[in-house]
Amino acid sequence: QGDWSSDVCSSDLDGTTLYSFANNNFDVNSYSELLGGWDNGDATVKNGGGVFVLNPNNTAFTVTFVGEVPQGNLTTAIDAGFQIVSSKVPQAGTLSALGYTAADGDTVYQWSNSANNFVISSYVEITGGWDPSEPTVAVGESFFLLSADGHDWRSEEHTSELQSPCNLVCRLLLEK
Repeated sequence: QGDWSSDVCSSDLDGTTLYSFANNNFDVNSYSELLGGWDNGDATVKNGGGVFVLNPNNTAFTVTFVGEVPQGNLTTAIDAGFQIVSSKVPQAGTLSALGYTAADGDTVYQWSNSANNFVISSYVEITGGWDPSEPTVAVGESFFLLSADGHDWRSEEHTSELQSPCNLVCRLLLEK
């Protein structure tokens, strides 16, 4: 869990809005230079959660996350319904490679900067696969998930796989 929004400081943030989504509700946190910062400077993003970032500016900015990598068997509770989630494991890969076991009807919505739209993939149990293909996520990438039944996302992490001691710096490029 990290105090994300109050640590993000840049003159290019004016008008930037963070959207988190859980329990069928959006939480909105906007940055205003005129008002001197974030609407909610105490907002946090838990490990396994995520935010959708609306950057209204023409300048991309980088957010750096620094912290200790959680170790061992990791569990993210997935609720039935719509939410924004991410892998607790700081690695890129397909959802199954990252420990996610899909259920019939699970739908993933990933934002594509190049298409300026969502790429949508749904798991279809009768075919035993994702349509059109299994989603691949980047390190630190969150995505919208519509879970049909709610279940746990179980993964395992060991720092030896990260080629790093205990700390990790994830750089997430947020583009318009």
